[in-house]
Amino acid sequence: MAGRPKKPSALKVLEGTKRSDRINPNEPQPDDGSLTPPDHLTDIGKEAWLDMGNKLLRVGVFSNTDESGFALLCDSWAEWRELREQVKAQGYTYEQTTATGEMMIRANPAVTLASDAFKRVKGLLIEFGMTPASRAKVSAKQAVTTDPLEEFMSRGARNGSHK
Repeated sequence: MAGRPKKPSALKVLEGTKRSDRINPNEPQPDDGSLTPPDHLTDIGKEAWLDMGNKLLRVGVFSNTDESGFALLCDSWAEWRELREQVKAQGYTYEQTTATGEMMIRANPAVTLASDAFKRVKGLLIEFGMTPASRAKVSAKQAVTTDPLEEFMSRGARNGSHK
C-alpha cells in the first residue's frame, strides 16, 4: 500500500483533529494488552515485555491486538542484547589464518547480526511510540468544555462581524 499509514482515531483526537468526518466511528476499540509474556520469549525478552509493557499500558497505548507485534519487539530486543554481549566478549573483529599462512582480520559476524536486530528494534520502538521523535508527533489537548460553534458565534458577536 503506497503512502502514509492511516493514523488511528485516538491519535487524531489527541492531536486535536476537529473534522468529525476524519474520525472513523467504526474503528475497533481493543482491550488492554496482557502483561503475561508469551512462553516463546527468552528471559531477556520476558523482562522487556514486562518493563516496556507496563510503560505502554500506563500511557494507554498497549492493547490485546498489539501483542503479536509487541512480542516481535521484545524478541528483537532480546536478540540485540544477547548479540551485544557476544560482541563485548569476543570483540568486533577476529584474526584468521589464510591458506597461504597470512593473518587476516575479519569482522565478527555478531556485529552484523546485532546491527540487523537493532534496526528491527528501532522500527518497532517507533511503531509503539517509544522514541522521543515518535512521541513528538502526538500532543494531548485539554478537553473541550465549550461548544466550538458556540465559541465562534460569541466571538463574532463581540466583534460585530455577524448580523
